[in-house]
Amino acid sequence: MVPTIRGCQIAGLGVEVDTLAIGLGNPAPVLFPMRKPPAEKHRMPLILIFLLSLVAFIGMGCTTPNRWVGVWATANLEEGAAPELLAGKGIVLRQVVRISTGVETVRLGLSNEYGTEPLVLEDVRIAIAEAGGRLRRDSDRPVMFGGAARVSVPPESVSISDPLVFPAPAHADLAITARVISLPARLAGHPGSRATSYLKLGSDPADENLPGATKIVHWYFLSGIEAWGSGKGRASVVCLGDSITDGKGCQPDQNTRWTDDLSQRLRTDPATAGISVLNLGIGGGRLLQPGLGPAGLSRLSRDVFGQAGVKWLILQLGVNDLGTRIKAMETGQPFASAKDIIAGYQQVLSACHARGIKVALATITPFAGAKWYSTPDIETDRQAINRWIREAAPCDRVLDFDAALRDPAHPTLLLPDYDSGDHLHPTMMGYRKMAETVTLDFFVPARAGSN
Repeated sequence: MVPTIRGCQIAGLGVEVDTLAIGLGNPAPVLFPMRKPPAEKHRMPLILIFLLSLVAFIGMGCTTPNRWVGVWATANLEEGAAPELLAGKGIVLRQVVRISTGVETVRLGLSNEYGTEPLVLEDVRIAIAEAGGRLRRDSDRPVMFGGAARVSVPPESVSISDPLVFPAPAHADLAITARVISLPARLAGHPGSRATSYLKLGSDPADENLPGATKIVHWYFLSGIEAWGSGKGRASVVCLGDSITDGKGCQPDQNTRWTDDLSQRLRTDPATAGISVLNLGIGGGRLLQPGLGPAGLSRLSRDVFGQAGVKWLILQLGVNDLGTRIKAMETGQPFASAKDIIAGYQQVLSACHARGIKVALATITPFAGAKWYSTPDIETDRQAINRWIREAAPCDRVLDFDAALRDPAHPTLLLPDYDSGDHLHPTMMGYRKMAETVTLDFFVPARAGSN
């Protein structure tokens, strides 16, 4: 646990200290009683010197408070019963995620937000993962919930684990393993994990290997990992988007989404190395209406404001609001106009700014030629939206993904090198280009003009 100060008042500085709590890596803080007995006024100078020295030693903990900051998160969808999880009572599920920044103390979130029955797991464990889901030797630790090895997550709820001392470096792959005892009929899951999970009946969650395990590319009931700590620049940026943010086309376990590339870039600069990137993309996601998951506007509370330590939002939504218009018109369903989408962006900006969150708004990338998505009228609206973003949007930063990825000779199309082949989703090169578009001075304003 990192140093904290409680009731911070130091005599002579308008401050009176009741208790100074210093963890310095210990599981529980050591409490130093600091209240001066009234009759010992002659000892004030020595106490004052001691206090000032101690405060300097712990790095001015009064002004750099401890807090939880998200280091990994995902946007869960409502899903039906998973046959692979119902193969037998007590099946073991191991899921691998990559954290964005280094950690010392963590806590894990488990989601049953769509369930009408409890989600029951036992022997939940966390470890550093190596290739093939193998656990790094001696890194495995039990995760407790209220001091118990079994957790029953109530319906429509998220359960947060007890804090756990668990050192791991930035971009470490972590394996979350648990024995499934009971599942709700409706699960919280993320089918676009781009990461392999492992299932095996009758295994021990602490096993370093799960030989013969069934492999699936899916996350179930994980909501996030948070790290406890302090330090200048320690915060998170949420990337709220659709399949382009979720990493459509990325191969499992390669971590080549544009958000992964952005996280790598942040690590290269000491001024931004403490910023974690939280990918809250949902394939098929829309801003105004539900798609394959909830609408972006309705996700703000959970996926933006509910994330620990969030200071910035990168908003990449709108492609599917435009592209699904053709089907909506054919079936008599409502569809979004350019005016509607702009109004939606304004709602996001107002809500975030009211909470002190800075917003980078991304232009909508080209998708001419994408099947069932592109018409001249839709392209006209895309151009109108992008013009508003560039010229009038009250955002804190414009991310011109359109200009970065389009073919200069044919600006309604993706550049061939950036086109995955469906004329909608970028290639890995395109994702890297998107990450490069996010200049680091967005996070460190005093260094405007940095790359």
